[in-house]
Amino acid sequence: MEQTEITVYLEELNEKIQIMDENILSLEKGTNDPGVMEEIFRAAHTIKGSSAMMGYTGITNLTHEIENVFDNLRRGALQINTLLIDTLLDALDTLKKFYISIADNKPVQISVTPVINKLKAFLEKKTKERIPFFEPQHDNQPDVSFFLDQSEENIIYEAKTKGCEGYWLNIELDSACQMKSVRAFLILETLKQKGEVIKCIPSIEEVQNGRFNTGFATLFLSTEKEEGIKNMLLSISEVSKVNIQAINPGEYSQVSLTNEKQKPAVSNKEENVNIKMVRVDVLKLDMLMNLVGELLIEHTKLKRFTGILESNKNTLTKSIQDISNHIAHITNELQEEIMKIRMLPVAYLFNRFPRMVRDIAHKLGKEIDFIMEGQQTELDRNIIEAIGNPLIHLLRNAIDHGIELPEERVRLRKPPAGTVKLKAAYQENQIVITISDDGQGVKLAKIKNIAVNKGLLTAESSTKISERELLNLIFLPGFSTNEEVNDVSGRGVGMDIVKKQIEQVNGNIEIFTQEAIGTTFTLKLPLTLAIIRALLVEIYKQVYVFPLTNVSEIIFVKPEEIKWIGPNKVIEVRHEVLPLVEMADYFNHFKPKERLEHTFIAILSYGGQKIGMVVDNLLGEQEIVIKSLGEYLKNQRGFTGATILGDGQPALIIDVRYLVESLGKNTVRTLNNRSIA
Repeated sequence: MEQTEITVYLEELNEKIQIMDENILSLEKGTNDPGVMEEIFRAAHTIKGSSAMMGYTGITNLTHEIENVFDNLRRGALQINTLLIDTLLDALDTLKKFYISIADNKPVQISVTPVINKLKAFLEKKTKERIPFFEPQHDNQPDVSFFLDQSEENIIYEAKTKGCEGYWLNIELDSACQMKSVRAFLILETLKQKGEVIKCIPSIEEVQNGRFNTGFATLFLSTEKEEGIKNMLLSISEVSKVNIQAINPGEYSQVSLTNEKQKPAVSNKEENVNIKMVRVDVLKLDMLMNLVGELLIEHTKLKRFTGILESNKNTLTKSIQDISNHIAHITNELQEEIMKIRMLPVAYLFNRFPRMVRDIAHKLGKEIDFIMEGQQTELDRNIIEAIGNPLIHLLRNAIDHGIELPEERVRLRKPPAGTVKLKAAYQENQIVITISDDGQGVKLAKIKNIAVNKGLLTAESSTKISERELLNLIFLPGFSTNEEVNDVSGRGVGMDIVKKQIEQVNGNIEIFTQEAIGTTFTLKLPLTLAIIRALLVEIYKQVYVFPLTNVSEIIFVKPEEIKWIGPNKVIEVRHEVLPLVEMADYFNHFKPKERLEHTFIAILSYGGQKIGMVVDNLLGEQEIVIKSLGEYLKNQRGFTGATILGDGQPALIIDVRYLVESLGKNTVRTLNNRSIA
């Protein structure tokens, strides 16, 4: 089988699984759109056909059964309930396991039989009416016509995967039995030796106290066969009759579409946009992007050359200027188109999360109303890949740390279901992603106590720390506000990874919280990592580059306006004291001369903090192509990369985040303790 065929198949398989996942969750929310079922049916049919051609019989058989389920749903022969949704999602998880196995080229034995049997159990149901287990056959036989609830159905399905069967046992004692409670205790103890008693009617307490007529019923799980269980019970003295029936949970569910509270139909026009596209190898896109970058560099050189010749007003200069302008126009258009090809709607990332949120909420016993907005906002595919894990961590924390349990929310006069919102939007030349919840908020006092106990703060410094700095402590490795460790959170890992991965793509993260109101995490990300707008400056005859997103403003100051606080230079801008950075001092740069009478200060910002960078000259704004520093300099702090200037010389790109965090915070602490000189 050709690798190209496998690649195309996997792309289609992944796309169709995602379509089914989204639409099944939409069905659970109560959508009445018949097109949703049709879309799931078509996706399953497509997977079945392509898998059959590729020879993946396990996938073919499973999707065939999914088709049967949705065919019955379309015809009204089957009703939607929570158990059916869980089973369909289980089937999708199995398909995802197949996808991973094929993509990794590591064949894994994946059994589809358990999930296929679950799906068939729904199809074998002949009526929508509830079926009693046993009807009373005479006056003395207890009426045990009752049904399974959702948790009991789940227990039985789980037991089936471990080789156990579920049975209803209707046990009748002799009418002359004098010690019913003793006999009932003996029966229950005998059953416990061969399996597990899940339910008893009347209750176990009533049965053991003898508060029943001549019989009682139990829900029993065991690996034993029906005949063996029956003979075991009949061997007990004064047991006159035993009825036993194996359970097919789908026949005894109390949950049906007609009995559930219907939720409003979900409508999201953004998700219904029909996007026509051609699949392109990412390596080819990267190659095109590199070529565009080289073209941009050459245009910068040509532009510089035309500037030199501007003083000579001749025909040659005019011709070169025309050529330069034309190349500039072509380069800009080509760059925009290549950037569009690299851009993807964040829906490619967001659409993974509804299923994850649902599963975590169910695991924690919480009700979550998950809202997504701005799915069609586009972002560079490399950034989309980089922020996937950070968003997962933030959503998990919002559900686990933020949203309260339903009963607690009711006590606080909140709706039982908490709201978690994931939103993407453009803001100038950035994309802003927010994750907000209406939960309990971050308790600042609790963070402060934990920080002091862990030695991250002293008792004295804890009284002076700002709210922003206090909140940023949650990004330290090992810091957690969860007192109990579970499989969702609480081990103190995650938030430090979130911050690190966001910063690796030149983004930043901010927190806003109000106790009892909720918390919002804001991620600010560049649209692309390849080409950025930048400010070029000269410092001691060396050119440096500042990303324009980090430049708040440029000011012009006199030497006497620069003040000192201890060993630190500062400047006051609109009643705000900012630390000053001298490139020569900070990076051990050689100082060839003293500064002129007036000085340019570039105000750089990151994460709500600002510093001033002393520069000699402003060379202007331009788009630059970011180049890596290579293996030798990749660990050099203070720089994020380099670019090639119009004269062919390299210029280093300043890491504003590093400067602000390493210098700014230390200086701010000094400012709190000393006065300006």
